Amino acid sequence: NGNNATGGGAAPSLATNSTFTAGDAASGQVVRFDGASTYFGLNLNYITNSPYTIIILEVAATIGSSQNYIIGSEYNGLEQTLHIGYQNDSDFHWGQYADDMDYYPSSGFSYPTPRIWELKMDGSKNQTLYLNGSVVDTRTANSLLGPLVGGEIGRAFGNLYNGDIAETIICNTNLSDPQRIGVENYLFNKWFE
Repeated sequence: NGNNATGGGAAPSLATNSTFTAGDAASGQVVRFDGASTYFGLNLNYITNSPYTIIILEVAATIGSSQNYIIGSEYNGLEQTLHIGYQNDSDFHWGQYADDMDYYPSSGFSYPTPRIWELKMDGSKNQTLYLNGSVVDTRTANSLLGPLVGGEIGRAFGNLYNGDIAETIICNTNLSDPQRIGVENYLFNKWFE
Protein backbone atom coordinates (compact mmCIF):
# COMPACT_ATOMS: atom_id res chain seq x y z
CA ASN A 1 0.00 0.00 0.00
CA GLY A 2 1.64 3.22 -1.09
CA ASN A 3 0.09 5.07 1.86
CA ASN A 4 2.32 3.13 4.25
CA ALA A 5 5.64 4.32 2.80
CA THR A 6 7.37 6.94 4.91
CA GLY A 7 10.36 9.21 4.80
CA GLY A 8 10.20 9.66 1.04
CA GLY A 9 10.55 5.96 0.32
CA ALA A 10 8.55 4.50 -2.52
CA ALA A 11 6.15 1.72 -1.64
CA PRO A 12 7.58 -1.76 -2.15
CA SER A 13 5.86 -3.78 -4.82
CA LEU A 14 4.09 -7.10 -4.55
CA ALA A 15 5.94 -9.63 -6.62
CA THR A 16 5.67 -13.30 -7.44
CA ASN A 17 9.02 -14.99 -6.95
CA SER A 18 9.45 -17.94 -9.29
CA THR A 19 11.78 -19.79 -6.91
CA PHE A 20 9.35 -19.65 -4.00
CA THR A 21 5.85 -21.06 -4.01
CA ALA A 22 3.01 -20.50 -1.60
CA GLY A 23 1.24 -23.38 0.07
CA ASP A 24 -1.98 -22.33 1.81
CA ALA A 25 -1.35 -18.68 0.94
CA ALA A 26 -2.18 -19.48 -2.71
CA SER A 27 -1.06 -16.10 -4.03
CA GLY A 28 2.69 -16.59 -3.75
CA GLN A 29 3.07 -12.84 -3.33
CA VAL A 30 5.94 -11.31 -1.42
CA VAL A 31 7.00 -7.74 -0.76
CA ARG A 32 9.85 -6.71 -3.06
CA PHE A 33 12.31 -4.06 -1.87
CA ASP A 34 14.47 -2.60 -4.64
CA GLY A 35 17.50 -1.54 -2.56
CA ALA A 36 17.20 2.03 -3.85
CA SER A 37 14.03 3.68 -2.57
CA THR A 38 11.48 1.18 -1.22
CA TYR A 39 10.68 0.72 2.46
CA PHE A 40 7.75 0.91 4.88
CA GLY A 41 7.50 2.92 8.09
CA LEU A 42 7.02 0.64 11.08
CA ASN A 43 6.37 1.47 14.73
CA LEU A 44 8.93 -0.53 16.72
CA ASN A 45 8.59 1.34 19.99
CA TYR A 46 6.60 -1.50 21.56
CA ILE A 47 9.81 -3.60 21.69
CA THR A 48 11.92 -0.95 23.45
CA ASN A 49 13.17 -1.70 26.96
CA SER A 50 11.63 -5.18 26.81
CA PRO A 51 12.36 -8.69 25.59
CA TYR A 52 11.40 -9.24 21.95
CA THR A 53 11.33 -11.77 19.13
CA ILE A 54 11.58 -10.88 15.44
CA ILE A 55 10.94 -13.53 12.78
CA ILE A 56 11.64 -12.76 9.14
CA LEU A 57 10.83 -15.04 6.21
CA GLU A 58 13.25 -13.86 3.56
CA VAL A 59 12.60 -15.22 0.10
CA ALA A 60 15.52 -13.83 -1.86
CA ALA A 61 18.12 -11.13 -1.52
CA THR A 62 20.73 -9.49 -3.69
CA ILE A 63 23.58 -8.72 -1.37
CA GLY A 64 26.74 -6.96 -2.34
CA SER A 65 29.62 -5.58 -0.39
CA SER A 66 27.71 -2.92 1.53
CA GLN A 67 25.09 -2.87 4.28
CA ASN A 68 21.74 -4.31 3.25
CA TYR A 69 19.34 -4.08 6.20
CA ILE A 70 15.95 -5.79 6.31
CA ILE A 71 14.47 -4.08 9.37
CA GLY A 72 15.45 -1.53 11.98
CA SER A 73 15.53 2.14 12.83
CA GLU A 74 17.46 5.32 12.30
CA TYR A 75 20.23 6.41 14.67
CA ASN A 76 18.81 7.48 18.04
CA GLY A 77 21.96 8.94 19.59
CA LEU A 78 22.36 5.87 21.79
CA GLU A 79 24.10 2.51 21.53
CA GLN A 80 20.68 0.97 20.94
CA THR A 81 19.79 1.71 17.32
CA LEU A 82 18.30 -1.44 15.74
CA HIS A 83 19.56 -2.71 12.38
CA ILE A 84 19.07 -6.28 11.15
CA GLY A 85 20.29 -7.66 7.83
CA TYR A 86 23.49 -8.14 5.92
CA GLN A 87 26.79 -6.32 6.33
CA ASN A 88 27.96 -8.14 3.19
CA ASP A 89 27.42 -11.48 1.44
CA SER A 90 29.07 -13.44 4.26
CA ASP A 91 27.86 -11.57 7.38
CA PHE A 92 24.32 -11.48 8.80
CA HIS A 93 24.18 -8.63 11.29
CA TRP A 94 21.92 -8.02 14.31
CA GLY A 95 22.95 -4.64 15.56
CA GLN A 96 22.09 -2.25 18.31
CA TYR A 97 24.46 0.40 16.94
CA ALA A 98 27.88 -0.70 18.21
CA ASP A 99 26.44 -3.53 20.35
CA ASP A 100 26.24 -6.15 17.63
CA MET A 101 26.01 -9.84 16.79
CA ASP A 102 27.52 -10.98 13.49
CA TYR A 103 26.91 -14.43 12.03
CA TYR A 104 29.40 -15.63 9.42
CA PRO A 105 28.38 -18.93 7.76
CA SER A 106 31.34 -20.97 6.53
CA SER A 107 30.38 -20.63 2.87
CA GLY A 108 28.59 -17.26 2.81
CA PHE A 109 24.97 -16.93 1.73
CA SER A 110 23.67 -18.40 -1.53
CA TYR A 111 20.90 -16.69 -3.50
CA PRO A 112 18.01 -16.91 -3.99
CA THR A 113 17.67 -19.20 -0.98
CA PRO A 114 14.62 -18.73 1.27
CA ARG A 115 15.57 -18.27 4.93
CA ILE A 116 13.67 -17.98 8.19
CA TRP A 117 15.61 -15.68 10.54
CA GLU A 118 14.54 -15.68 14.20
CA LEU A 119 16.04 -13.17 16.61
CA LYS A 120 15.24 -13.50 20.32
CA MET A 121 16.26 -11.06 23.06
CA ASP A 122 15.28 -12.09 26.58
CA GLY A 123 14.89 -9.88 29.67
CA SER A 124 18.48 -10.66 30.74
CA LYS A 125 19.75 -9.27 27.39
CA ASN A 126 20.64 -12.72 26.06
CA GLN A 127 20.38 -12.83 22.27
CA THR A 128 19.76 -16.01 20.28
CA LEU A 129 19.88 -16.06 16.47
CA TYR A 130 18.20 -18.93 14.63
CA LEU A 131 18.45 -19.73 10.93
CA ASN A 132 15.79 -22.11 9.58
CA GLY A 133 15.06 -23.37 13.10
CA SER A 134 18.65 -23.97 14.24
CA VAL A 135 20.61 -21.82 16.68
CA VAL A 136 23.54 -20.26 14.81
CA ASP A 137 24.74 -17.69 17.35
CA THR A 138 24.24 -16.51 20.95
CA ARG A 139 25.62 -13.70 23.08
CA THR A 140 24.72 -11.25 25.84
CA ALA A 141 24.00 -7.69 24.71
CA ASN A 142 24.97 -4.58 26.67
CA SER A 143 21.36 -3.39 26.94
CA LEU A 144 17.80 -3.81 25.76
CA LEU A 145 16.65 -1.52 22.96
CA GLY A 146 16.17 2.13 23.85
CA PRO A 147 13.62 4.39 22.18
CA LEU A 148 13.73 3.85 18.43
CA VAL A 149 13.54 6.63 15.85
CA GLY A 150 11.90 5.96 12.49
CA GLY A 151 11.32 2.20 12.58
CA GLU A 152 11.30 0.69 9.09
CA ILE A 153 11.12 -2.53 7.15
CA GLY A 154 13.22 -2.53 3.99
CA ARG A 155 15.68 -0.06 5.50
CA ALA A 156 17.63 0.60 8.70
CA PHE A 157 20.26 3.10 9.71
CA GLY A 158 19.84 4.69 6.26
CA ASN A 159 20.75 1.48 4.39
CA LEU A 160 18.14 -0.10 2.11
CA TYR A 161 17.34 -3.79 1.60
CA ASN A 162 17.37 -5.37 -1.87
CA GLY A 163 15.25 -8.52 -1.86
CA ASP A 164 11.89 -10.14 -1.20
CA ILE A 165 10.24 -10.65 2.20
CA ALA A 166 7.25 -12.97 2.59
CA GLU A 167 6.43 -12.28 6.24
CA THR A 168 7.79 -10.45 9.26
CA ILE A 169 6.48 -11.21 12.75
CA ILE A 170 7.46 -8.98 15.67
CA CYS A 171 6.55 -9.85 19.28
CA ASN A 172 7.23 -7.81 22.39
CA THR A 173 8.17 -10.94 24.30
CA ASN A 174 10.83 -13.61 24.19
CA LEU A 175 8.90 -16.49 22.62
CA SER A 176 9.31 -19.86 24.33
CA ASP A 177 10.72 -22.69 22.22
CA PRO A 178 7.26 -24.28 21.73
CA GLN A 179 5.87 -20.89 20.63
CA ARG A 180 8.82 -20.27 18.30
CA ILE A 181 8.51 -23.73 16.77
CA GLY A 182 4.78 -23.11 16.33
CA VAL A 183 5.55 -19.96 14.32
CA GLU A 184 8.13 -21.88 12.25
CA ASN A 185 5.52 -24.57 11.51
CA TYR A 186 2.98 -21.90 10.55
CA LEU A 187 5.47 -20.34 8.10
CA PHE A 188 6.56 -23.68 6.60
CA ASN A 189 2.94 -24.83 6.20
CA LYS A 190 1.88 -21.54 4.65
CA TRP A 191 4.80 -20.92 2.28
CA PHE A 192 6.53 -24.20 1.46
CA GLU A 193 5.02 -27.04 -0.51
